[in-house]
Amino acid sequence: MRKPKITPPERIVPDPNEIARQSGLVTQVREYELITPLFGGGTTSGEPDPVTVIRGTEIRGQLRFWWRACRGGQSKFHRDMKAMKEEEDRIWGKAYKKGEEPVHHNEAVQIMVHVVEEGTRVKPFEYQKDAKGQFIRDNRLKIKTRTNRDIPTYAAFSLQPTDEECRQEDPPPEKTVSKGVTFQLSITFPESRKADIEAALWAWETFGGIGARTRRGFGALCCQSIEENGKAIPVDLSSANMAQTIQWLRNKLIQHVTEGSWPAGVPYLARQLTDHNFKPLVSRTSSDVYVVWNDLIDRLKAFRQARRQGRNQRPNQQGGRSQWPEPTAIRKLTGQSDRKFSDPIPEPPIHKFLRAVFGLPIIFQFKDSNKQHPDDKKSDPRKTVLQLEHYDRLASPLILKPLACRSKTYLGLALILQGTGLREAQAAGEKQEHLVLKAQEGAKMEQEVRAELESKEDLRLRLGAANREFSITSQTDALQAFLTYLEGGK
Repeated sequence: MRKPKITPPERIVPDPNEIARQSGLVTQVREYELITPLFGGGTTSGEPDPVTVIRGTEIRGQLRFWWRACRGGQSKFHRDMKAMKEEEDRIWGKAYKKGEEPVHHNEAVQIMVHVVEEGTRVKPFEYQKDAKGQFIRDNRLKIKTRTNRDIPTYAAFSLQPTDEECRQEDPPPEKTVSKGVTFQLSITFPESRKADIEAALWAWETFGGIGARTRRGFGALCCQSIEENGKAIPVDLSSANMAQTIQWLRNKLIQHVTEGSWPAGVPYLARQLTDHNFKPLVSRTSSDVYVVWNDLIDRLKAFRQARRQGRNQRPNQQGGRSQWPEPTAIRKLTGQSDRKFSDPIPEPPIHKFLRAVFGLPIIFQFKDSNKQHPDDKKSDPRKTVLQLEHYDRLASPLILKPLACRSKTYLGLALILQGTGLREAQAAGEKQEHLVLKAQEGAKMEQEVRAELESKEDLRLRLGAANREFSITSQTDALQAFLTYLEGGK
């Protein structure tokens, strides 16, 4: 008897996308390009991962953060941190203790990462060497700054070798960043959680990034493509037009950020854009991401340094003394001052530390201090650090980054995260958290200081080629003044 002719099916292995659809799961595969270099990304802060440049655990952590920033204010949480955290764990998973019942794997988000291009390692700062390849020393190693315009030096300062490292006979290797990284993210989640997941993804892509110093533009993302359960869906990017981008952001914030109040100490996105929390920046060209990024960081540098300009000084020439009140305040607190800086700035002096709102700690080093005798009263102050009394670090609420738009164009974004500023940090604990200035050299010193101006105090800064005036009062702060400064250019 002849066997019947049977045509085998094209697929024997079940289609995973079909299985996902039938089980109520959504699987999205998203292709990403890092449009700015990756700083760090490993388990050790500021260091690259020795195994893979992009870790799934870091992406999960980023998405958790941005989920809280978008969805943590839901009324059902009643501003209770524990209630919000329980919902967060149900969505994103957690490490369970013995005896706890874990969430079913089909209910929690599943993440897989495939690195397509690891990129190339670049050193923003290098030890100088002579023609024979030997280190050039003058009591300490000399440092050469990368001359390319693709990494803003001011944003990369923490990659620079420390003074202690430069004095070592055998210094550690220079730190690197990774350029040209691309990767694929596969994320699976229940259909019922789609609004939560897409809110976190949108906020992460728009305001976040990968690695360290994302709030200063490192590791910025551009989503190249999206496939959902095997079908391509369009990537929703804005144009590089300022008015259209503002409207796009407003629509997305209304869509993804819930109405309500967040638990104390939880950073979140404002649902409405205002002049007090947001500014876009259009650079001289929108087709070069590094021009956009450098413009943002250059303006931050100019504002934070705010040096006095001489009558015949060129716009890009290094200025004189700082217009900020902190140097004069530190000279008074330490009792140390070089005689040529005896005149206070401003006049009358304001003994406040206004730049604390940009994040902590802030290390103050005076070039005219006495390195051999740090307590010398006739020299400028020894090295000091400004920080909270019981916490070493306060993340900056200011986000500065290039936003990837359509057709490989870019726009600069400046955004202030809510709920995460200095005042919130000082009020978050059971006791008021104080701001202190500590000596890091010489005699021990710890002084409680303040960052807010009093009602009769008013600091006026003159900035830019046009010498425009910017005012900081008890009703505003340095962050809001910086957003105003962004409007008017350099």
